[in-house]
Amino acid sequence: MFLTRFIYRSRPRFTVAPPCLDGDLAAIARAGLDHNPRNQITGVLAIDSDNFVQALEGSRPAVSQTVMRIAHDTRHTDFELISMEEINERAFPDWSVAFLDRKSLPLSEPRFASFEAFTAEALLQRLLRVRRTGVIACRTLAAA
Repeated sequence: MFLTRFIYRSRPRFTVAPPCLDGDLAAIARAGLDHNPRNQITGVLAIDSDNFVQALEGSRPAVSQTVMRIAHDTRHTDFELISMEEINERAFPDWSVAFLDRKSLPLSEPRFASFEAFTAEALLQRLLRVRRTGVIACRTLAAA
């Protein structure tokens, strides 16, 4: 099985008030916490400024089906592919939802991101930092 990592950015069509997990954001989190581990998908949905940035890792078919469903979700707009690549190992051990904690960023990194200026690798590093410091919900993989 090939492992695939897909990273995208979008903007929610609703107000997100960190660190509140309610309304549409709670529904999105519940769906991800249910669907992704059950389908052996790991990654993080990061809320960074007024953006969703998500990394999904798993089998190519599972990730592709999930991305197609997400891309058509009307709760967000401006869906933008950042990266899709085959990977040797997962960067994320579970699937989680996290808010950016600006205090955790190095001084050299922007507090409010313009993702057009990020390489895919720089964005992956930001997602890893958000995952380490800002988790509000997570679930490990379902038993294989």
